[in-house]
Amino acid sequence: MTPAPITLHTLQVPADLAELDEQWGLWRYERVRDRATKVPYSIRGHRASTTNLGDWTSYDRALDTLRANPKRYAGLAFVFVKGGGLVGIDLDDCLEANGDIKLWARGVVERFYDTYMETSPGGSGVKIWSRGELPANVPGVKVGDGSIEMYDHARYFTVTAHVFRGAPLQVEDHAADVLLLC
Repeated sequence: MTPAPITLHTLQVPADLAELDEQWGLWRYERVRDRATKVPYSIRGHRASTTNLGDWTSYDRALDTLRANPKRYAGLAFVFVKGGGLVGIDLDDCLEANGDIKLWARGVVERFYDTYMETSPGGSGVKIWSRGELPANVPGVKVGDGSIEMYDHARYFTVTAHVFRGAPLQVEDHAADVLLLC
């Protein structure tokens, strides 16, 4: 499944995310160890650290930089910060080529139906934003033919603003669900 390109003039993300300062940046594909990988960038043009909030900025400034440099960056990035009360759930390779949700991911998507979700840059995954906290970040746990990752600090999400199946433009509290999934 190939996602639609990001439309910079109509790009929309939940207002409660857009209002957060020092959590926005940019990203682009780069070759790292002979494979394409997504690398976060500061609006000042250097690689961004997920643990240095000085590398991150406001949504408006990141979007302005992306609009001014559409060939340099692939899109916006959002960093999760400790104590920020937000959790990112990344369902890698959870979509069939026709866009249907794979069986292993259906329960997760159904549980978080009322919070913001979008498709990943490659179009085969779903990223979910939720309110809550984790005891620790959960790097890729293999499930079926995909994986689940969960983060609440020191990691970032690429942002496509390709809303998944009419998900709302708001981030809901799923603290108990996040801990259950963890």
